[in-house]
Amino acid sequence: MSSGVPFTIMKPNGLNDGEPAKKEILVAHDDQGWNAMNPNTEFINRADVVRLMVYAALNPEKAKGLRFDVTSKRLFGTPTTDVSKVFAAAEYPWDSRKSHEVVV
Repeated sequence: MSSGVPFTIMKPNGLNDGEPAKKEILVAHDDQGWNAMNPNTEFINRADVVRLMVYAALNPEKAKGLRFDVTSKRLFGTPTTDVSKVFAAAEYPWDSRKSHEVVV
């Protein structure tokens, strides 16, 4: 991260197989968004991680410099179809790109 090379780091809490855009994607920082004992989170589908990686590659101005944890909501979530909201939610509050609060 200190090399000056642009980066985006996504840290899934674990990977599942399954169809993309069927679960709500949750983001957090420093493992604060969930824990292994939380019954309402589960591993994120590989296909959703791919969706996030493709978005980051195609939209470097919105993803550059972000480092965040990512997982899926197990129950009662609204499927995340617009992954741009994931990146907006992953911004730290002091990030100058953040113009408003976004709930994923």
